[in-house]
Amino acid sequence: MVRSPNYATDGTIFLVTDSGGIFKTANRGDTYTNLTIPMDGIAGSQPDTEVRCMGISNNYNEVTGTNGTATKTLFAGSANNFYRSTDGGVTWAAITWPFDPDPNSQGVHTLAVAPNFSSSNLLIVGGRSEGYFRYNASTGARLALAPQGSG
Repeated sequence: MVRSPNYATDGTIFLVTDSGGIFKTANRGDTYTNLTIPMDGIAGSQPDTEVRCMGISNNYNEVTGTNGTATKTLFAGSANNFYRSTDGGVTWAAITWPFDPDPNSQGVHTLAVAPNFSSSNLLIVGGRSEGYFRYNASTGARLALAPQGSG
């Protein structure tokens, strides 16, 4: 589960289920919408049903336009890929994974968005067979932090 840093204002929570689905509420849990991530981030392709983790930008705000700096940036990791949404989960784009090519890749198992993401664009991304990486969402730069097998 990830909660909007502006939950008091926008009431937004994202839930990842055991079956790999993502559900979003923007009204403090009164109703939920099932979000679909197309495999490889290509609209119209088969949905990715193996989502395992999510992260949210520190300046996420479902109610945008007041100060011009709010975003709706999300990240999701799955057994198949690593994804980014900049519109609150309506659309998704695939980010190349694995970072360290491995024919036995088991996908993204964990991710953490930096508390200062809005200025640093940094995440920590981990895969069971790939290890951990620092990833810059702005430049695509990757830095290995831990060896393979430690994820």
